Amino acid sequence: MTATKAVRGRVKGKVVTRKVGFTYPTVTPLMRCGEATPCDTAYQQLTIAPAGHTGWHTHPGPTFVAVASGEGTLYHGMSGCPSVKYATGAGFMQPPTEVHNMRNEGSAPLVLWAFYALPPGTANAAIRIDQPQPAECPNIP
Repeated sequence: MTATKAVRGRVKGKVVTRKVGFTYPTVTPLMRCGEATPCDTAYQQLTIAPAGHTGWHTHPGPTFVAVASGEGTLYHGMSGCPSVKYATGAGFMQPPTEVHNMRNEGSAPLVLWAFYALPPGTANAAIRIDQPQPAECPNIP
């Protein structure tokens, strides 16, 4: 897919506007839901105490998370074990099958609201799939 955007910048004290085109791959849906392929949904409020964590896990479908209060660090079980801090009011999407662990490294409870899009018939016990600690993250239990 190609997009065009007008970009403004300052060059030698003058404001210059140029149209810039760029190409990006088309977006691939994480899951398709509709009349022919229904999806189940679930909502959960999670509270993680200070020094607590979710443990390494995945989900069978995309998960949308909002931080209701506190601050958490989301670790991704991939090369380099990247992490992102999320504070109250932040939100993020967790793709299915991506191994991750949310840790409360703060001093106040971390409250998360999670909305799950799930394959039809997913049992409550199958919303979270425990995973072994990734070799890429040896210091993050």
